[in-house]
Amino acid sequence: MLIVAEPIAERAILEVTGGVSCYSAWDIERIADQVTERAVDPSPQGLAAECGVPIVLEPLLPAAVPAQMIRGTIYYRSDRLRGLAVLMILHELAHHLLPRHVDHSDVWSLTLALAMPLRVIRAMRHGELHAPFAHLPAWAVALRFEMPTVLLAA
Repeated sequence: MLIVAEPIAERAILEVTGGVSCYSAWDIERIADQVTERAVDPSPQGLAAECGVPIVLEPLLPAAVPAQMIRGTIYYRSDRLRGLAVLMILHELAHHLLPRHVDHSDVWSLTLALAMPLRVIRAMRHGELHAPFAHLPAWAVALRFEMPTVLLAA
């Protein structure tokens, strides 16, 4: 069980672990793989570009809103794309990739899968990569590694 004091982390953990998914875990992985394998650039900007979604730095977004999609464009507040900012941009991209009627647990699951694709996790486990997720919040990495598809992936 993960214990965190960040409101976004608490919400993500509750939704991933207790939400009612509309998609199977493997369908979420398939969507993430389709996007991340095609993208030339694995950064949030590169993944958004692969999906045809413009991404714009907007430092005037409120502090409580690290990223937000408005009329098909993702706006993000910080020019330091680390940690929560990365996740929130990918979260907005996940909203774009999934139909509106899905449960928010699917959106968070896809967010984590975009941030940490299974093939990268497999490479890390086989010693081919070292600390590929150091730029992400520890709670997000821990939550991703508790997802069934990751637990089953060798």
